[in-house]
Amino acid sequence: MTSVQNHQQQSNGNNPLNLFGLLLTLSLLQSCVIFKSAGTTSSSDKPDFPSELEGPKHIDPNTGEVIVNQQLDITIDTIQFTEGSSNSQVIVSDATEVFDPSIKDPKDFNSGMKIACFLPFHASEFNRMDNRIPQKSLDALHYHNGILMALEELKSKNILVDVSFIDTEAKPSIVQQKINSNSRLKNVDLLIGPFKKACIPAIADFAKSNKIPMLSPKSVSEDVVQENPYYLQNNPSIKSHCEALMAHALERYKPEQIVLVGRSSEAIELKMMSYCADYFNDWKAANDTSFIKEYIITNDTLGYEAVVAADLMHSELPSAIIIPSFNDENFVYQLLNKIRIEKAEREITVYGLPQWNTRFTSIDPSMFKSLNVHITSSYFIDLFNPEIREWRQAYYNKFKLIPADEAFTGYTSTLYFAKLFSIHGPNFHFMLENQPDVNFITKYRFEKINVPLLQYQDDFSYMPVERFENKFVHILQYEDQFFRPEESEVELNLDDQEILVPDRN
Repeated sequence: MTSVQNHQQQSNGNNPLNLFGLLLTLSLLQSCVIFKSAGTTSSSDKPDFPSELEGPKHIDPNTGEVIVNQQLDITIDTIQFTEGSSNSQVIVSDATEVFDPSIKDPKDFNSGMKIACFLPFHASEFNRMDNRIPQKSLDALHYHNGILMALEELKSKNILVDVSFIDTEAKPSIVQQKINSNSRLKNVDLLIGPFKKACIPAIADFAKSNKIPMLSPKSVSEDVVQENPYYLQNNPSIKSHCEALMAHALERYKPEQIVLVGRSSEAIELKMMSYCADYFNDWKAANDTSFIKEYIITNDTLGYEAVVAADLMHSELPSAIIIPSFNDENFVYQLLNKIRIEKAEREITVYGLPQWNTRFTSIDPSMFKSLNVHITSSYFIDLFNPEIREWRQAYYNKFKLIPADEAFTGYTSTLYFAKLFSIHGPNFHFMLENQPDVNFITKYRFEKINVPLLQYQDDFSYMPVERFENKFVHILQYEDQFFRPEESEVELNLDDQEILVPDRN
């Protein structure tokens, strides 16, 4: 492990090998001093998650009954289908900047923020003779570097942060061992990491037991924790992506113009279709009889020739076809090609998922263009944005590396949570829902995700918080050879926020 404080002079880190060698050296030490003990709060002194933040409860004011919408107005049409051969219009409402010193908590916390980062550096696999950084270490290294960039910026705003980096080696047993052997972790203000899903439970349990917020930087899973209000999910879940697709379509099309498409053989596709349908049912009024269509594609016929793509399209009006599929490029390609061939002069918009841009390689860009393809994305890095180009250059000058996506997410996350702490102190995460923020790759719009209602049908007065999730999702449209937002977002500029940040010295 190694500790970095942004109120000390930073090394320029010109050689990434030198930086990785430093991490390796420090990981071999038997012990190291991570944080100052002054001003810390023991876990027993930390307040429980406030009961007034539990909820929400949807109760009929006349009868006192809890209202649950279990209606599913879906017309199901079945197509016989088999396997073939082998960046933004934002769906959520605009975030409002509320980082204002007038709402600062009336308490003193001059000791600065303390963060512990659990990242898979795999330092023990670094071969000094080969003098090369292991490929599996790069994501962690970029995230680490992004944090260092944030610390420099925070230092200029007099926001003090101490960060400790702990190598998980992507092994749950190593994570548990390092938690057990480091009593100082109980005094941190924020835990970040890990990357690997299997490593999350150990840190999440520790965070809940010691009442310490934990930021999960990569996971999109909805079931990795249970009843843990200290678990903060940085990336929107698959459900949030589906809700964003449906919300965008409903803003532009009537329900009868919208079609959901998925395969009966793929449970995850059926689940995502249900997320879209649930959003629609919550969206429409109680007396609304409109419906959307759902096509379940079965696999008991020969080849794709049995599919009549025109059946997916409205006979007279433009159509929105939502295809929530991300793990089978061949299926997506064949279906899109069918739609392209049979659409004739019809106006079509096809909705898909981030993997269509980040993983799929065989789909011709002209197909994306002709079908007006839109996809979701957790963030959008615009390489033509002057601010991002300047940041990338500064990153390269410092680390002699071209920044990966993890560098941007490490940077923006650290800035956001350090600002929250500078205003609200150790209990900053109780204020997450009231403190949305904008940065140059995304927005932070955290919301409580409550335990499913039916689990508490005998006692509706108590609905625990399952986790907090950043619900913000971009919708990107294919245009001019790139997926890009339909509209530009307002970017965060700390220089404009200087008067809002109190001097911590």
